[in-house]
Order: sequence, then C-alpha cells, then structure tokens
Amino acid sequence: MLVVIVTGAILWRFPGTVELVVSALEWLRHAGWPGMFVYLVVHLACSLLLIPASLIESGGGYAYGLLIGYPLTTLISLIDSTLAFLIGRYILSPLVGPQVRRQIWFEALDSTLVTQGTRAVVLLRLSPVAPFNVISYGLGFTRVRLRDVILGTWLGSIPTLFFFVYVGSTLAHASEIVESPLTPLWARVVGGVLTLLVTVGITRMAQRAFKQAMERSQQAVEKQAAS
Repeated sequence: MLVVIVTGAILWRFPGTVELVVSALEWLRHAGWPGMFVYLVVHLACSLLLIPASLIESGGGYAYGLLIGYPLTTLISLIDSTLAFLIGRYILSPLVGPQVRRQIWFEALDSTLVTQGTRAVVLLRLSPVAPFNVISYGLGFTRVRLRDVILGTWLGSIPTLFFFVYVGSTLAHASEIVESPLTPLWARVVGGVLTLLVTVGITRMAQRAFKQAMERSQQAVEKQAAS
C-alpha cells in the first residue's frame, strides 16, 4: 500500500499528469460505450490496487451525469468489491488465513459477520473513512456469505457513491475534479460523525460476539479437561 501511495504521489507531480487526466475525462464524456468499458477497466484496476476511487467516481458523474453515472458506478463498484472478496477468500486466505484465524479477536469478528450478515457489512461500508478496498479483501478471510457481501456493499455504499457522482455531475469542466477539493468541510464533518456511529455499532456487535467466543472456548477447555 505504501509503494502504491508513494508511486501515485510521484506520478501526480509529473508535468502533464493533470492535463492527461482532464483529457481522459473529456474523452469519456463523448466516447459512448467504448468509454464506459474503459471506465470499468480503470475503476477495477484502481480498486484492486487499493487506490482510492473517489476521483474516478466523480469523473463518472461528470462524464455520464447523475442518472447514468450513478447506476453505472454502483454496478462497477459491486463488481470490484466482489472480485476483491473472491481473491481474498480463494487466493489470499489460504496463504495467510491460518495465522489470522488462531486469534480470538478474529473468531469474534467472524462470528459477527456470520450472524449479522448483511447488517454488519452495511455498517462497515457506511463509514467514508474506512478503506473500502481493504475491507473487500478482508471480508474474504471470514465466513460471511457472498450474497451478504454484495447486498451489504450495495446498501452501505449508497451515500458515498451518490455524493461523489453527484458532485462530478454538477461540474462544468473536468479540470475542476482534479484542481479543486471534492469534499467540502460540511461533508467531512458528516463523514466523521457517521464514522463514529458506525464504529460504535460495530464495536457493540463485536463485543457480543467476542463474549460468546470466549464462552465457547471456556466450555471447550472444560470439556477437554473433564474427558
């Protein structure tokens, strides 16, 4: 993640990078179906490489407007998160999963996601501060069902996706996306409050699951000692 962030910061400072992004957004606006395919590929690459996609989502709003840009971006976001989840479950989890699953906190988290399902995923997705792409990979380490991931991601992503696509759709020029801040102060304050509420909700659910996991562990130890 550090390498990706540093590389992105360096590339952004290269002469002509901003102009290239602006030109690409203008091309998307008039490219029709081929542009939508390119938009899908770029959005997918950013998600899998853990690059924040807020600029791209706003670019989708600028290129296609709110009525087309929002459902298109939502669909692409679901494809991205589902693919990252499957990579986490079937590729990454077999490699490092055994070490993680031995931790008691992971059992509590896993139990929360299994029992709460969609509700827990929605809470994770609601926070605009939580790393969306990292969560997509991390969910693959748990036993949460794929349908809960898809439904929870769709419901929990509605506010953030709508906000960025809407902002992009209101801009008159593509240069405003890369030269001006997309998130005003009021949105950052609301995002911080929402993150706090989500954290409290997740913490309470995890505490109950952690207590249950500890009770099961204690019962297993007593049962083994008795035998």
